[in-house]
Amino acid sequence: MKIMVITGSPHKEGTTNLLVEQFIKGAVEAGHEVFRFDSAFARINTCIGCDRCLTGKNDCVFKDDMFTVFPKVIEADLIAFVTPLYYHSYSAQLKTVIDRFHGIDDLIRGTGKKAVLLAVGANPHTWIMWTDLQQHTIQNCAI
Repeated sequence: MKIMVITGSPHKEGTTNLLVEQFIKGAVEAGHEVFRFDSAFARINTCIGCDRCLTGKNDCVFKDDMFTVFPKVIEADLIAFVTPLYYHSYSAQLKTVIDRFHGIDDLIRGTGKKAVLLAVGANPHTWIMWTDLQQHTIQNCAI
């Protein structure tokens, strides 16, 4: 299986990196091919919704490090999104990469890819990891 790992932490030696390294180690030991992309250390423009890409028919207007990512995402069987939790959500660095998937959407939609989310967070209250997310979702639905 080809696995694309996309990280969203700006801390090179943080807990997210520790989680990524262990995930990759296990995947490689199980015989999988892994490609890692650390979004926080890459040159990535935010998607501006110009639609010049036509969701995969044309190249994105930005010639940045996403051109390394796009082919790996297209060929991947599984995409692992790995992020620290910042203010009850995934990092902005990871969000920027996910938004840019718009540029290849027609090439990946319906392909049966699998995805996993690995998140690192800490809080002295055990309930905060699910309650705040649940409340946030309910609040967004009410808007």
